[in-house]
Amino acid sequence: MNERTLIYATGGVAVADVRFNTAYSTVLAAGVFPQGTPLSASDSKVQVGWTAGIGGEWAMDRDWTFGAEYRHVDLGSRTVNTGFVDTFTAAFFAPNVASVRYTVDQVTVRASWHPWH
Repeated sequence: MNERTLIYATGGVAVADVRFNTAYSTVLAAGVFPQGTPLSASDSKVQVGWTAGIGGEWAMDRDWTFGAEYRHVDLGSRTVNTGFVDTFTAAFFAPNVASVRYTVDQVTVRASWHPWH
């Protein structure tokens, strides 16, 4: 490496408003059973997690730098109501639930112009 290269690591707290939406309708054999009622579910919650990454910045000349960064965000998991339910047994059983894990992997590439030195 030289004085024109910067390699770094980054990390911290991540906060996001995460949303989960589903919608479906059952279609049964025509003339045998009526169509099921359309069902849906939605959920929104602010999740708190962590982020970590690594990147580099390279000065190509006095005015231009180029960089790249990889970052991973983990906002944990939670159980959500999917809204899906068997219409024949809806009176006896609760809607299905699912465990959803919220993660993001992001790569950023950038060019920066610094004309005022």
